[in-house]
Amino acid sequence: MTLEQIFTTYWSQTTLLLLGIAYIIKRIIELRSKKTEINHNLFQQKRLEAANTFFSNCATTERMWKDIPIYNILENKMSSKEIDAYIFPHLNEVRRNVFELQIYFDSKDHNLFKLILKNMEIISGKLSEQYFNYHEANLITKANAFQFALEDVLKENALIYERITKRIRQKFN
Repeated sequence: MTLEQIFTTYWSQTTLLLLGIAYIIKRIIELRSKKTEINHNLFQQKRLEAANTFFSNCATTERMWKDIPIYNILENKMSSKEIDAYIFPHLNEVRRNVFELQIYFDSKDHNLFKLILKNMEIISGKLSEQYFNYHEANLITKANAFQFALEDVLKENALIYERITKRIRQKFN
């Protein structure tokens, strides 16, 4: 029996068999496509959650910098351990977020998050610099030096936040 004879004799069964195979192939492709879409959506959701957590922790840390008892620190009413206990939990949380964001963002975008962390560490360094500055006796001068540095860094971070937000919006559009 030739292929032509099989098709002419069993045309209805052959048609059903071909339709069945086509349906199975279609279902396999749909399932793979759906799985890919679910994974993509989950990844995007986690990326957005990580970015939101980062922004939230940055806002908390910036609030901490603005509310820090600078005069108590500079008058040595707080020990360096107390200051570290006040500052480092916030910085460490931002640092943890930056590491997490490395999973979800390419290095170009991730560098912006690292820059914000670096700037917050600069603020901490400026506070330490003023805390251990024994040459400058004037408390107001030391406090002003810290406040000016804080304001400059927070302005720079605000610009970086805008760049990050713009890039995230571009990725989701």
